[in-house]
Amino acid sequence: MKITEGLLGEHALSYALFDQVEAAADDAGNLTEIFAVGRVLSRAVASHMALEHEVLFPALIEGGQTNGALDVMRADHKEIELLAGAVADSTTLEEGRGVLLRLVATLREHFEKEERFLFPICERMLSDQKLTELGADWAKRRGLA
Repeated sequence: MKITEGLLGEHALSYALFDQVEAAADDAGNLTEIFAVGRVLSRAVASHMALEHEVLFPALIEGGQTNGALDVMRADHKEIELLAGAVADSTTLEEGRGVLLRLVATLREHFEKEERFLFPICERMLSDQKLTELGADWAKRRGLA
């Protein structure tokens, strides 16, 4: 399996998670519930971003991609981390709900950028063999190999 296929699979699961987070944010009756949902989302997303930073991005840099798309991805990741922190720092239910929903919207936009731009760049720049090697690393890190 190519790493792009593995990451796309994670996106599919994440979209379902995003739907559940949005529903939980709407239904939350207190800030503690927002914090709990925010922690689950933040941990899942941090794991996904770490794989990109540790496995995919170095391969793209090695393949000659030094700016542009990677700069956008890194900037998005930073914004996502800041929003996740802002959820945890919220002081009212409405603030927490608003930041959590903004985080989900940002994640949806970011995943769309990956699917429309980053992953096609990977397919063009990296050989099928390299993508499959990276996919094996992805699977190992996910406990699938």
